[in-house]
Amino acid sequence: MDDLAYHDGEQITYQKRGRTWIAVSGYWGDKIFYRKSNLACGGTVWHHIEFGYPREDKKRMDAAVARMAHGMTNYSNDCPSNRR
Repeated sequence: MDDLAYHDGEQITYQKRGRTWIAVSGYWGDKIFYRKSNLACGGTVWHHIEFGYPREDKKRMDAAVARMAHGMTNYSNDCPSNRR
């Protein structure tokens, strides 16, 4: 999980993890980033989202980032063979 979450040059300000997911956010240079990864398909496939945006857009982006992050749990049973 750590390989998915942490990248060089980032200042982590938030990190939370569960048994099948990890989320981190913070700063990378003059940008804010948010990254989340969830296991799906019986623990065999990772789903990822990542956002990066200017610090001045934080208030405008917070709701969209939260909606996408929470919505990832809707796809925990998603498997490549189930896609069409």
